[in-house]
Amino acid sequence: MMHVASPVSSPAPAPDAATIAAAIHSPERIAALHATSLLDTPPEATFDRLTRLATQIIGAPTSFLALIDVARDFYKSMSGVGEPLSLARQWVGPTFCQLALTHGQTLVLDDVTAHEGYRDLPTVRTLGLRAYAGVPLINAQGQCLGTMCAVDFVPHTWRETDIALLTELAASAMREIELRQALAQASAA
Repeated sequence: MMHVASPVSSPAPAPDAATIAAAIHSPERIAALHATSLLDTPPEATFDRLTRLATQIIGAPTSFLALIDVARDFYKSMSGVGEPLSLARQWVGPTFCQLALTHGQTLVLDDVTAHEGYRDLPTVRTLGLRAYAGVPLINAQGQCLGTMCAVDFVPHTWRETDIALLTELAASAMREIELRQALAQASAA
């Protein structure tokens, strides 16, 4: 069963680069991520439904199911994303999803520019991102594989119901991932 991360009501200070690197490069976390066999795979309807639901119900223009590898975020699913990101399906460099992974908690920022350490991320400068809400995807062993997140390009007041929905969608994604892993292990046995 997926571990549910508690929300960060007032965002903690952005972690420094060494803290982020330690969390992202954890050998146990990387092994768990690679065991999913989802990196660099094509989009799938199962996951695309989850990101579509997030954008439709929350009212945010964009949502992602991000798997965080050593040097990048791989977007297994995206909704409301245009080119070139929709074609590349990855982002290299620091991201809000990496910060949520590092905190190990739901990260909620109504206006990223109001928070030192968050407003300097490349996605703010390059994509114009202004609001972020992300729930870590934490497996049964407590390893964070990525995030289910919604973003906006204007300040966005995230409601409790928005975060509850993202939490449910993250749980659905983790159930699907863990079911696939169990089926693969069973067929290998």
